[in-house]
Amino acid sequence: MSRFTGAVEAEAYDERARALSVKSLAQPITVLSYGEDDRQRVEFFRPEDATNEERLPILIFLHGGAWIAGGFEWLRFMAPALKGHGALFAAVSYRLAPHHKWPSQQEDAVAAIRLVQAQAERFGGDSDRIVVGGHS
Repeated sequence: MSRFTGAVEAEAYDERARALSVKSLAQPITVLSYGEDDRQRVEFFRPEDATNEERLPILIFLHGGAWIAGGFEWLRFMAPALKGHGALFAAVSYRLAPHHKWPSQQEDAVAAIRLVQAQAERFGGDSDRIVVGGHS
């Protein structure tokens, strides 16, 4: 059963993204916290064939869900494609409403981006080549 209580299209996306994420078998190389809440996390995915000398471009991606739903289960399916194109993928989860009121989500996004930028070289990323994206 879907955790999203929105429109039919949103529920269909939830189910499809979850299924694709499970099917992808994508496993992060590490998970870092940028806060004390369990949802304040970044999962890092790196191409297996990347060398330690490479500095890869980074896509930081935040899940959609109207600030009330979503999480890594809506992001992991993207990891294989990004890794296949030689990029480091940083999947971001954040605190959700209604328990966490706005601007908690904005604060989390800023904190996650700062964390990725600060830790980029640790995981073979290039802190000068970061793109931020997300669903809505």
